[in-house]
Amino acid sequence: MIVTCPECMGRLSTSAPQCPHCGFVPQFSGSARGSGVALDAGLGRTLPSEEAVQKHTRRVFAEWRRSNRIRFVVGAVLVVGALAMLVGIFLLANRLNAGH
Repeated sequence: MIVTCPECMGRLSTSAPQCPHCGFVPQFSGSARGSGVALDAGLGRTLPSEEAVQKHTRRVFAEWRRSNRIRFVVGAVLVVGALAMLVGIFLLANRLNAGH
């Protein structure tokens, strides 16, 4: 069964000896751990610690901000490029019409 790692919020198999993302050693016996509270003893799921949730939230927010900056830069370059093309076409049309 796949569960969420309480430390890094990554996907973790209940048969794995440790989390492949952060190295966390899960305790699937159903007992509570210092970093989480037992949610369902039969399935071995635990709630993540407050620190792990905050760490994951900060990482996701940072990725979101970084991706928004990239989108903004790409959009700005496209808009400036389109405006430059329009100005170029306008100037070329004026030059061609001035010759008549």
